[in-house]
Parts: sequence; C-alpha cells; structure tokens
Amino acid sequence: MATARRSRPRPIPYLLLVLPPLFWAGHILFARITIDEIPPVQLSFSRWLLAGLIIFPLTWRSVRAKGHVIRHRWRDILKLSIFGVICFSSILYYGLQSTTVINAGLWQALAPFMILILSWMLLGNTLTVTHLAAVVLACLGAIIVLAQGNLGDLFSLDLVWGDLWVLLATISWALYSTLLKHNPLPLKPFESLTVQVLFALPILALAAVIESLVVGPGVLSWTNAGSLFYIGPVSGGLALALWIRGVADVGPGIAGIYMNLIPIFAAILGSLFLNEAFYGYHVIGILAICGGIFLITGIIPALWDRFGRER
Repeated sequence: MATARRSRPRPIPYLLLVLPPLFWAGHILFARITIDEIPPVQLSFSRWLLAGLIIFPLTWRSVRAKGHVIRHRWRDILKLSIFGVICFSSILYYGLQSTTVINAGLWQALAPFMILILSWMLLGNTLTVTHLAAVVLACLGAIIVLAQGNLGDLFSLDLVWGDLWVLLATISWALYSTLLKHNPLPLKPFESLTVQVLFALPILALAAVIESLVVGPGVLSWTNAGSLFYIGPVSGGLALALWIRGVADVGPGIAGIYMNLIPIFAAILGSLFLNEAFYGYHVIGILAICGGIFLITGIIPALWDRFGRER
C-alpha cells in the first residue's frame, strides 16, 4: 500500500499548470486589440523587453553564476529562444492581423496533438490509449466552447492566410514544449527564461528595426501600454516560467493538454468582467477538458491520498 501511494503523482505541479492557460486566456484578446497599432515583430520585441526588465533584476546574479552552463549549452538555449520566444509570438501576431480570435483558438487547440506526436518522435514516449483518449476529450471540450456548442459552424469558418500563420505558430510552440524536455537545461525556470529572453532580444530588436523601416513604427498609447504590461510580464514572463517548470515536472505530453483550458478561462473571464453570457456549452466544454486532464494525470487519486486521508 505504501508503495502504491508513493507512485501517485505529486498534485502541486499539475495544479500549477492551470495558471499559464489562465494568463494566456487574455493574451490572444489583448494582442488582437493591440496589433492594429503595433506591428507583429515590434509587439513581440516589446513583450519580451518588458518581461525581461522585470525578470533580469531578480535573476541576473544566479544566471551569471551559471555562465559555464550557458557557454556549454548555448545551442540548446538558442533553439528554445527561436521556437518559444521569437517565432511563436511573432508568427502568432502576424496571424492575428487577418484572422479572428476564435480561429486562432481553434488552431491552438491542435497543440496537444502536436506535442503528443513530437514527444513520441523525439522523446520516445509511448502513445497509450489512455493518453490519446485524454487528448481527444480535452480537445473536443475546447472545440465545443470555441464553436459555441454548434460543431457544424466549424465547417463554415472563413479561412484566411492568418490561419496558416497561427497554425505555424502552434507548431513552433509544440516544438518548443517538446524541446524543453528533450534535453533539459540544468537551470531553474526563471533562470531558463532569462537566458532564453537574453538570446532572443538582439534578434527581435534587429527584426523590429527592419519591420519599422518597411511598414512604419508602432503607435504607443496608454491603452497599448496597459495591454503590453499584461502581454509582457504576466502572460509572457510569469506564465512561461510556470510552463517551463510544469513541462520539466510532468512532461510535454501531459502539460500540452492544459492548453485546452485557454478558451474555458476566456469564457469565464468574459462572463465575470465583460458581462458576457455563460451558456450550457461552456459547462459541457469544461467537463470534457477537465475529464481529459483528470484521466491522464490521475490528479484526483493523488489529492485524495494527500488530503482525504487526513480527515
């Protein structure tokens, strides 16, 4: 019995993985609003510059002490920076210039499938029936919410070039999540995020300058400034650091399922702060997504072992 209890998953990493989707729920919305005044690469550079300004003062001493790790693993850090920091944000913002928030959410609902396949290809993870069922159930829940309960509407969506960009951004994110576990860096989450942003900022700065010469500089307003603070330090810095920690603890295949919580949190936040209606299909979507998460993580038995027996 004691051996069985020790084999249960620790609940804390699984619970912490709920936070990144919560922070990312508003990311697409704020980015869609801001992209009309700040071009994609400039927005991506601003996002990570603001995140870096918050994170660097907190981590620079420990990062400097691990300079030997950075010098030895700079190629792995560069790969993570390219896929997770540079490409994902920039490509996603390009897509949001012409596609809708709903379409963007639909394409990102494919991320768990992509992560599952890449984890099988790169990490040698076994594709179990339970895992596949959990991913299908969670993705179905996300699609039900995004389609507002009418799956037939998905076939009438107008697809534009922006959808291709968002799909490419989702592939980039799936690669990033898998690479985090493929050859993990011997760094703490915020240290890993710090060096990734440090590698990415010079490239983004150069690309932003080129973009400003081609399409013109972005327009900064008080509204944009508020959006950038959320897009940068909150949905960028804090959320990504928690995601790095979660992937390290539970693996990319399981962590990927949590991305389907994004439309659920978006619906809840819209209901709480924008007085948007909360319908029955939201409840169905929540139950499906949570069912997929509980199925693959075994979090309920773990919580029961930790707290239920204390009663």
